[in-house]
Order: sequence, then structure tokens, then C-alpha cells
Amino acid sequence: MHSQRLLALLSALAAGVVAQEAVVTVNNPSDLVLKATLPENRFFADADLVGNVKGEITARAPADCKGVLFQVTLSNFPKSGGPFTYHLHAQPAVNGDCISTKAHLDPFAAGEDHVCDASQPALCQVGDLSGKHGKITSDPFTVEYLDPYASTDSSNAAFFGDKSFVVHYANKTRITCANFGVNSETPSSSSSSSSSSSSSFSFSSSSPSSAHAPAVLPTGSAHTTSRPGAAAPTGAGKGGSVPFIGAAPAVSVSLPLVALMLLAL
Repeated sequence: MHSQRLLALLSALAAGVVAQEAVVTVNNPSDLVLKATLPENRFFADADLVGNVKGEITARAPADCKGVLFQVTLSNFPKSGGPFTYHLHAQPAVNGDCISTKAHLDPFAAGEDHVCDASQPALCQVGDLSGKHGKITSDPFTVEYLDPYASTDSSNAAFFGDKSFVVHYANKTRITCANFGVNSETPSSSSSSSSSSSSSFSFSSSSPSSAHAPAVLPTGSAHTTSRPGAAAPTGAGKGGSVPFIGAAPAVSVSLPLVALMLLAL
């Protein structure tokens, strides 16, 4: 037992980072609205759909300025390869290149290999929105929720206003992405509670509306053929996932603290 604890401690010391629980963000500016709208053209050319996934994510702080209220409105998903996921990523997309968004937003070093448990969201990557709040299983997909760990404060490590979000196949292949920016429209007052039925924003979604119930998306394998003229998602992960690329800042490990922990073994 002691040897296992010692090995884990030495591994953390060698890596220079230690995963921490995410903290609830406070003092988020309530008058700032962030918005990311998907482009007309998809990144992954071989996706089984016409055009691109449509829609946007909008975000703002609630009245008490704790956490961030998200409104997600997306539609026109591929006919196979679900359930789809979406995440905040650590970098913006450069010229529509979804690979340039790097890894998920992860200021507390949860790691790309960590499987998010929605019952313990503080242990998940800050950017793993679908892991914490549910994968995309219907078309259209519309949901609103409060995420306590994201931030609209540019001085906070969990800030995403200068970053992006990416929509993925179940096998992690990147289908499309969009950069966040400051929305010019004035938000209406909103509640701080999570809700899937009440609107928290004054502007309407750009996604097509539907009078019918959302269709349940089929699951299955997605195509992984590279896009002509551009690199398809590549990396060590299945289906072209990109490995963790230093998105989270290193957390220094105190050597005196390590010595005390070793003495306690």
C-alpha cells in the first residue's frame, strides 16, 4: 500500500501537475453575453449531412454572477455516428481549422483521458459541457443550464470568451467548430437556476425552428476519411481525436510538502 502511494506521489511530482477540483466561479460580469455561431461549411467534409450542423451557443452570467448560463441550440446533425458531444476548447479556431482549437478547456488538469461523471462535475474538465450536462441525442437539440465552473471573466482561467466550441462524433472526430465573441445585443434578466424550458436570453436562435418533437438520433460508427484539401482530425485517439496538448497550466508541487507526505507514509 505504501509503495503504491509513493509511486502515485512520485508520478505526480514528475509530471509537474496535479489534478484539482474545479471551483465555482464568482464575479462574472452579468452584462456580458458571449456567442458562438457555427459556419455554413463543415470542417469534416465526409460527414453524413447536407451543409453543416446549424446553430449556436450563447452564454452569460446569472443575476448572482456565479457560474455561467448556457443556451445551446443546434440542429442538422449527421445521420450516423452519434451520440454527438460538444466541448469548450482551449484555443480559437484559426481560419475554420477545428484542429487548431487544441484540447478541451481544462484549467484544473483533469486530463483528456478522464471520463466525466455528471454526478461529480467538479472533477470534469471545465470545457466538457456534454459530459456534465448531457450528450446530443436529438435533432434539433436545445438545452439551457447553469455551469458553475465556466467563467465570463477574462481574468479567470475558466474564461472561454476568446476560445471556441467543437462538435464531435461519438468517436471524437471533429465535425465543426465556432469561435466565441461578445454578442452585441442586450440580454434580458434571467434566473440563476438551470432550466430546459425558460429563455435566459433576449435574442433568438439562428437554428431552424420545428413544430415537431426532436428526432432521436441514431448511433453508430462515423466515417473517418480525410477531407480533400485539408487534414482530417489526426492524433493518437480513436477517430482522429487530438491528445491533451498542455491546455491546462501546470500546478506547482511543493517539495517540502512532498517530503512531509513521504514521512507520513
